[in-house]
Amino acid sequence: MDEGSNELKISKKTVRPRESNDSLKRKAIRLLVKICVIAGLFVVIFGFIIGLTTMSGVGMKPNIADGALLIYSRIEHSFKRGDVVVFEKDGKLVVQRVVAEGGQTVDINEDGEVLIDGNVEEETVYYETIKDEKAAIQFPYRVEDGSVFTLNDARSNLGDSRSFGGVEISKISGKVIGKIQVRNI
Repeated sequence: MDEGSNELKISKKTVRPRESNDSLKRKAIRLLVKICVIAGLFVVIFGFIIGLTTMSGVGMKPNIADGALLIYSRIEHSFKRGDVVVFEKDGKLVVQRVVAEGGQTVDINEDGEVLIDGNVEEETVYYETIKDEKAAIQFPYRVEDGSVFTLNDARSNLGDSRSFGGVEISKISGKVIGKIQVRNI
């Protein structure tokens, strides 16, 4: 027999060395840094740029139902008629629609129409607008500069600027930019 034919063929197995403790520590530190960066981004985004709140009550019905999740921009600082804003009133976040800006005069006529500077406001209203006879303000009401006049969409619900007057822009948390309607299933 040929010496070359009696050779044993030995297959080489690739043996991976066990990862060292230093390598595992570096991976753990990298993971921890990534988690901290992501958590920091969430804090910045949801602490300074975007806010979340749920609609409580039926004041904005039918446009925003009770329990809807609202997303609002905290970086918005100028508000115009039609904007839905979030602000704090008596320790609670309140959601209402801006109907007049600083310097404008608001009135409500006998037919329940909202007048801005003497002109009937063109809007879709599902409920009759009434005056709050026990309110601290008198109509016609002039909105102070740096404030807005807000109303609920459900105009028969008081508890908006008809009761307490204008809302200072500096006290507004933000402008609603989206909603997620929640339904009972």
